[in-house]
Amino acid sequence: MSEIIERHIECSIDGGCGSSDGMCVYDDGHKHCFACDKHDRPPKAGRIGQREAQPAKAVMKGGTGFKPLKFRIFENDARMIALSTYRKYDYGEGHDNRKNWCHITNVRDTEGDVVAQKLRYPDKTFTMIGHPPSEPTFWGQHLFSKGKRLIITEGEIDAMTVFESQGSKWPVVSLPNGVGSVKRVFKAQSRWLAGFQEVVICFDEDEPGQKAADQAVKLLRPGQARVTKLPMKDPNEMWRAGLKAELKQAIWDSKHVRPDTILGTEGLWSKFTESLPNSYITLPWMGIQDKWKGWRDGEITLIGAGSGVGKTTLIKEMLGHALDQGDKVGGIFLEESVRRTMQGLLTYYTGIPIHLRMMGNYDDLSPEDREMIHSVWEDKLAGRVELYDHFGTMDPTELVRNLRYMAVGLGCRTLVLDHITMLANSAEEGNERLVLDSTIQKLRSMVEETGVRLIVVSHLNRPKGKPFEEGAQVHLGSFRGSTQLVCLSDNVLGIERNQQHPTNADYTRMRSLKCRITGDTGEAGWLKYDKSTGRMLETEAPEGGLDVTKEMSFKEEEEETY
Repeated sequence: MSEIIERHIECSIDGGCGSSDGMCVYDDGHKHCFACDKHDRPPKAGRIGQREAQPAKAVMKGGTGFKPLKFRIFENDARMIALSTYRKYDYGEGHDNRKNWCHITNVRDTEGDVVAQKLRYPDKTFTMIGHPPSEPTFWGQHLFSKGKRLIITEGEIDAMTVFESQGSKWPVVSLPNGVGSVKRVFKAQSRWLAGFQEVVICFDEDEPGQKAADQAVKLLRPGQARVTKLPMKDPNEMWRAGLKAELKQAIWDSKHVRPDTILGTEGLWSKFTESLPNSYITLPWMGIQDKWKGWRDGEITLIGAGSGVGKTTLIKEMLGHALDQGDKVGGIFLEESVRRTMQGLLTYYTGIPIHLRMMGNYDDLSPEDREMIHSVWEDKLAGRVELYDHFGTMDPTELVRNLRYMAVGLGCRTLVLDHITMLANSAEEGNERLVLDSTIQKLRSMVEETGVRLIVVSHLNRPKGKPFEEGAQVHLGSFRGSTQLVCLSDNVLGIERNQQHPTNADYTRMRSLKCRITGDTGEAGWLKYDKSTGRMLETEAPEGGLDVTKEMSFKEEEEETY
């Protein structure tokens, strides 16, 4: 059914009956006067004369073609658009193959050939005949090539309205199939759009139109888009309401759209002053706390050490410290089972090396030990720890996806990936660096999105000379594989221990290699592994450090000889 688009106007049917407010205009183009009961209906079924037909030649493309319908330009149009504009854009009225009256407009491909026609019926439904171009084009695109300004509307009627409002001087096109076609046509015609200095988006002022406008802006190059704000729903509604000057001005007042990622005065201050819950926690040991001034949200902390130096034990100390400050924690430990990880976390709270006491199954423990461990589990860990049972999985994308789920879906604030270089070990020969680059980039994006604190553990390259397992100093260049590991990390911690030292084998030196916030690097304190408790606790530097002196070597040799 057609709808009234204009009411209470002067009768103009057959010269007019004299009524000043008895006529209505309908959206299908016909008029009816309720004073004289006369109407001017759209054309009835019948032939359109050759002289009034809008010509369109049949075009063969890829062996297919169609016979275009004849149509004529409007003679009495309720949309108040000039005949010359309709003619320019190939838009008129006629009958489909079943003799139903409809609006008809030609659809052209990128070469400007008519390959289809779009039909609009009085009930506002649409259909297409012919073969729509495989690469969608804007309606009216064939009329313009490049220039300073392009205006894009949501539909054909609005495009012709805006064209007239701008003095018929500026390029104006419309979406080919409403707001649902934004993504396809903007992507397909990106090169054509690039030929204009600025693109004005003038879509309807309803929710679908505004969402489509936001989508369109993101598909244009930064700074190219302007968006029009209208006081009424669409351009033609303003045109018919007599707001022609206001429509013209609204187009000229279209505002440049700033990308969401570029902040100005108001956005910058708002970002600076916004409250961030739990933006940082402290680190477990004063030495590294003094260097880094805290353990902040949204940071990647890279930890590197030689094999068997105690990285995993150190990490469980960090996780326990995060739990003590209210965090929920999660992790992927690729070199040990979930049971072994649980033993380490329970050790933190019990002060007992659970992995030594629980050499077999849990049921093999004494009733007293089981009761004690279960009590700690219920009090400290239950509901606050999420661990990924990897079953040997080494797919980086899946591992990052699971870390993200721990952060977003399960609410973990501190996460661990131990260790990233194991992914490189599983890569095909020659692809290790690519795997590490890709993985750390995905991790960086995940951390930026979720704001979690992430610990990433890495193995080191074998040094020339003294090995790391004998106390060699760790450098940024020591990290295995990709420099991206260091570049994309906020903090880098080196762990040094001499496993073969006759007296100081249980001492670990921490070294700050990078802190993006403080820039403070260098020796960051000492830890000592207590075999009776299974804990790594901060301590003073041992006498002699990690180096084995000649006197120590000589004494050791004497004892062996004796």
